[in-house]
Amino acid sequence: MKPPLPLIALVLLAAVLVAPAAAVNILNLPDTTTTAYNEWTQYVDLNAYDPGGAVIAEITLIAPPDSITQFSLYDYGQEITGEINRTTTGTNAEAVTYRLGDQTAGPYERTTWLSIPALPDETFTIKYGVYDGGGRHLWMQPYMKGGSWDNLGYNITDIIYRAAVSSTQETRITIITAPIEDLNAAFVILEENTPGNLIAMLWGLLEGVYLAIALGWYMFKIVFIDNLLLFAGLFEAVGMCYAANKSRDIFQFIKKVVDYNAAAIRAMFWLIGQMVGLLTRIINALNPLG
Repeated sequence: MKPPLPLIALVLLAAVLVAPAAAVNILNLPDTTTTAYNEWTQYVDLNAYDPGGAVIAEITLIAPPDSITQFSLYDYGQEITGEINRTTTGTNAEAVTYRLGDQTAGPYERTTWLSIPALPDETFTIKYGVYDGGGRHLWMQPYMKGGSWDNLGYNITDIIYRAAVSSTQETRITIITAPIEDLNAAFVILEENTPGNLIAMLWGLLEGVYLAIALGWYMFKIVFIDNLLLFAGLFEAVGMCYAANKSRDIFQFIKKVVDYNAAAIRAMFWLIGQMVGLLTRIINALNPLG
């Protein structure tokens, strides 16, 4: 009986197809976060690591109408720039474009039909995430008041430690920081539990099981099928030599030969039973109908 490798592959393929492509897993911030900055301002440059030894965990920008807010983020390997551009195009009408690195969304056209309320402030958050297949990234999310605006993702090599923000108008800037070791630990937890890594771990486990079964079957086939007569002859010759060396008379010799063969037959059936039982457990575990 050959291991059910096609069934295993089919189950793993189904799991991959069911999971959304490049799904986003947003990082859960540790309990040790601190609000390092929270003010209406036109400019701030915050280095969380020097001298505090922390890193930036999340940024919130509340941009007013007819403003351009620009920011630069530093992650020890690169500078990531971004922008929120709200351009007034008429009475209570605007076009909104925003960017994170080389990813851009918009322009989104919007009009409020009543003069009151006028165009509202818009909130954007910059968070961390991990894709299903692995890889850290920044996640820029707008909380738009009307309409459907895209989120933006940008791959990063490390954790952001410094943020500089400037705006043409007073903008509410909130920067949350956390100890670097705590944020890294949160990343590790998320990375280890993404669906892509779980599927890879399951595939590795199944490959190991398949290798063990295939090796056992190969040895069994070589010994008991392809070379049965040769093996049986050698086995009997060794057994008879052992019995003759340990026996005092012909009756003890015959008893030892019989016991020797009986033990060998029990061992062979035990091996077959173990292989069949392992295959049965694997099939039952993968059977969606139970």
